[in-house]
Amino acid sequence: MLTDKQSQILNFITKYQTDYGQFPSLRQIGGAFSITVRAVQQHIEALKRKGVLLDHTPQTACYRLPIHGPALPLLGSIAAGDPVGAYEQQDAYFELSPEFFGPHDSLFALHVKGDSMSGDGIYDGDTAIIRQKPQFDDPHAIWAVRIDADEFTLKRIGLGEKWIELRPSNPALSPWSVDVDRVEIVGKLIGLVRRLV
Repeated sequence: MLTDKQSQILNFITKYQTDYGQFPSLRQIGGAFSITVRAVQQHIEALKRKGVLLDHTPQTACYRLPIHGPALPLLGSIAAGDPVGAYEQQDAYFELSPEFFGPHDSLFALHVKGDSMSGDGIYDGDTAIIRQKPQFDDPHAIWAVRIDADEFTLKRIGLGEKWIELRPSNPALSPWSVDVDRVEIVGKLIGLVRRLV
């Protein structure tokens, strides 16, 4: 059974993860409850012992919530604009039933930033569902690509002998070409999830 403070902290963690797509730091939890980081650590350890938090060890968090339903890894943000660095959030998950896009084995989710794909109905704040697929096999699809190993973008693409053309669908923007050695095809966009409020 949880104490009142443990219940409050667990509710705070759950709401923060829902609102922001990531877990609050120990310092953020401490600030919300006016307690020290050490006290937060003690509460986190108690919540782990009681099975309502799970152990986790990456740099971003020392805990994670149990997954109560089918979920995809939420790996960060992807630009539908100029390429931006995507940050890994492997301690965050996006709950989604397999009935929508099939088995989750090769799927992951990314938050969309920017409006360069607005002509395809893809808008800032959407969540893109990507199927991992390193081979370009569909010139009509929209692809998640990585540039220079750390910048991600969502575009239609065209292949040349030594370059890849990245094609936005926003009519106000122009395509641009990148040397093929700088680009890695990550996967194909297979769906979007959008909050209406």
